[in-house]
Amino acid sequence: MTSQANKCIRRALRIARTLMSVADEGDVQMRDDGCAVLYCVMRDCAYRLRKQAEREREAHRAKGIWDEADDPAAPDPSASAHGFTLNGFTVKGRPEHGRMGDKSEDGTKP
Repeated sequence: MTSQANKCIRRALRIARTLMSVADEGDVQMRDDGCAVLYCVMRDCAYRLRKQAEREREAHRAKGIWDEADDPAAPDPSASAHGFTLNGFTVKGRPEHGRMGDKSEDGTKP
């Protein structure tokens, strides 16, 4: 049962990373403010999910029921200086544009 609970926590941490990656990829590809709002919501959900999963992981560590050998906090071996691929999404760093409203209607910066 404990290993299954730990597995679910690990999955939640992976889902949070995936949400963040999709939001980052979407930021690069977005065409309008509606998309920006969607990716902002995704990013917010990812942060909340990660925070709660990390709390649970720490609670399991404190109880001595967390297996450190499979800790998802370890660096992703597929990561590189040029970005990484996660669940089919390629992330090449943070988007270079600003927040919502920093672009004119035609997509260029004012």
